[in-house]
Amino acid sequence: MIKQTYCLRAASVIAALMALPMTSARIAHAREGEGVQWNQMDQLCGSIVSVVPIKKVIRRPNGKSETLLYENPMKGVTVTLYKAEGENAVCCSVATKLGEIVTDHNGRFRFADYAGGYYWLAVQFKGGEARVPIKTNKYEKRACEAPNMDRVIFADASPKPKVEVRII
Repeated sequence: MIKQTYCLRAASVIAALMALPMTSARIAHAREGEGVQWNQMDQLCGSIVSVVPIKKVIRRPNGKSETLLYENPMKGVTVTLYKAEGENAVCCSVATKLGEIVTDHNGRFRFADYAGGYYWLAVQFKGGEARVPIKTNKYEKRACEAPNMDRVIFADASPKPKVEVRII
């Protein structure tokens, strides 16, 4: 009886977590006649990650090997922030350039002191460039540094970049 109640509670918690806005948002494909699909990301900070994971093979004490997959941060890539001139603005030739940074060894980036609104992140990496439309809130240092939130941009995803906001 207790075990069954515990399982039912666990199932309801899992269902509630799945209903959270853990965004696997879409990127803009700025074709004529179509609007931009803006990714909701509460802050302009997070990680740039490759969709190709790091694979490590480990050998267990029993002699069997196991392949583990880890996130592959895109270190040393350039991230440029542009202010979009409205919801239908296409990146980036007429947009105002607000800043440019290079990701650290963990693929992390952060832009500070901006107002909420519409922005473009242009990510230049080996083998290409991703232009990611972001709708964001006003910068808050505490929100950017929150240990229970992770914002990840898979810049080399195909056919278009993918943005995830994770609650951890």
